[in-house]
Formats: sequence, structure tokens, C-alpha cells
Amino acid sequence: MLYYKTAGKKGDKPPLVLLHGLMETHEIWVDLIPLLEDTFQLIIPDLPGYGSSQIHQEINSMEYQAEEVYSLLSSLGYPKYHVVGHSMGGYVALALVEKYPKICESLCLFYSSFLADTEEKKNQRLKSIDVISENFEKYVSGGIPPLFGSSRRETPFMREKIEYAKDIALHSEPFTTIACLKGIMERKDRTFVLQNEDIQFVLIMGNQDEAIDSRDLIKVLPNKKPYISYYLLDSGHNGHLECPTICASIISHSLKLH
Repeated sequence: MLYYKTAGKKGDKPPLVLLHGLMETHEIWVDLIPLLEDTFQLIIPDLPGYGSSQIHQEINSMEYQAEEVYSLLSSLGYPKYHVVGHSMGGYVALALVEKYPKICESLCLFYSSFLADTEEKKNQRLKSIDVISENFEKYVSGGIPPLFGSSRRETPFMREKIEYAKDIALHSEPFTTIACLKGIMERKDRTFVLQNEDIQFVLIMGNQDEAIDSRDLIKVLPNKKPYISYYLLDSGHNGHLECPTICASIISHSLKLH
């Protein structure tokens, strides 16, 4: 069973699951939690291999991770969940919704994508695996800063957030990150998942995101679907650390609340 934390008082608040990305743990949501816990009952797991959740897979596929998330959510007993998935967490959430659509009330792809990797992107990930195998600290130190918006990357506020993200990443295992990258590379295109009209889909993207090309996503979003909305923010890949207030506002007001 996945390790998880909760926040917010139980009661009539809808449950919201926060799924972190690559080289992250539940701790990455530190700035969003106080902004969401009055609206939602938050469920914040460590995905397999990160934080206090174990992994024994050489390829940590999105489907495997989705099964682990489903096992956790099934044990908690809520009929339906709102789900927010950051980057890799979004890939996991899409796999979850594909296999278990009835468990999901809404899905927020948070700086994530429903498209499969291009061949160019796969080659980049293979190069990343080589660097991780040789020097994980070098990979983290070089890879984390570009995930933050270039326009404010050198400000004291953003440097502090970058160091926070780097510290979390450095406490993860290289084996896990390699296994996850292999799983990310083999994931399929899940544009079709967005055709499910019973689920509210929200996409939050950054105009300075160097990991996810928001323009490509906007071009291929299913047209004229009232249950799909998107927001393009002035940020890089990490809105939960760069601009948590506006991200929390979008999440709170865009998801179906019952």
C-alpha cells in the first residue's frame, strides 16, 4: 500500500488526490496544501519508489502506478475522487481514469500531458538515464532549475523554491527515477480519455514550461467540449511552487464540487 498523508477535516468536503511528479514526494505540495485544505479533504500519496512508498519494478509503468493508487483509494472508501496529477502524476492519473473511470469525478492535468512521447523526447530520456547512472547529483543539479520559469528563476524567492525541489529530488533513489523514466517513455497517447463526458477535465499549463509544450496540447485538445477547460499561466513547470495561489484558485473553482 502506498504511503500517504491527509489534510483538511473530514466531513462533507470532497476528496482531492494530489499525485506528484518525477523525483518528487508528497512534500512537494507544501504551498498548495494550506490553500486547498479548507475546500477539500486532501489525500497526498508518495508514488511507488518515492518517499516512503516502496518499489520493486525495473520499469515503473504508469499502469502499475495507477493500480497502486487505485488500491489506496479503494481502501479509503470514498465513492469518487477529484484528482490532480503533476507531470508524471498526470500520466498516472490518465492511466487510472482509463481503467477505472467511475472512481474519478474530475481530473486536473497539472503541467502534464495526455500525449505520448515523441521519438525526440524518448531519446532525451535515454540520455537522462545515462547521466543518472553516472552521476545522479549532477542530473538533479542540472535538471531541476530549468523546470522553473526563466523570467524569475534568479530571484531570491525562486532560488529558494529551486533548492527545495532539488533537496527532495536528491533524497530519492536513482533506481526509482530510471524506472519511472522507462515507464514514461513507453506510455501511450491518452487523448481518448478526454472524451469521457462524465469527468470534468482541467488543464493547468505554463507558458515558460520547458518540459511540456503547452502549444502542442492546446492544438489537439478536443474542440467545443464544455467539460474541458484549460489555463495558461505565466510560469515554468512547477506552478505548485511558483504560483500556488492562482493554481489553488483554479483547482478550487474549476472542479465539480458537490
